[in-house]
Amino acid sequence: MRSEPRHVRILAAVGVVLTLALAGCGGSEESTPSDEELGRIAEEINKTVPIVGLGEASPPPPGAAAWETDFSKRLVPLGEFRPGGPPKDGIPAIDDPHFTRAEAVGWLEGREP
Repeated sequence: MRSEPRHVRILAAVGVVLTLALAGCGGSEESTPSDEELGRIAEEINKTVPIVGLGEASPPPPGAAAWETDFSKRLVPLGEFRPGGPPKDGIPAIDDPHFTRAEAVGWLEGREP
């Protein structure tokens, strides 16, 4: 049994690579939604998806089974807590900091670092 010539295998490999490259470079017909469309979508999601959180009757988290915490006692109703805060890297960096010598600052006490 005779094996294929080497140039046929190389040509087949080049063909496969070119086919994959062309498939990867293909464009998409989808367009990016506008800010108005994104706002409308967010409103629809907020209307249809309930806000899930720890309500007054919610059970404690699954990992809390070994805790001796009495979740019925609290100073602040759980409904007053809101999720949020800045996202990861949401606090902007100080691009142009201004330094002041410690001797020139009037609000530092003598023993502060």
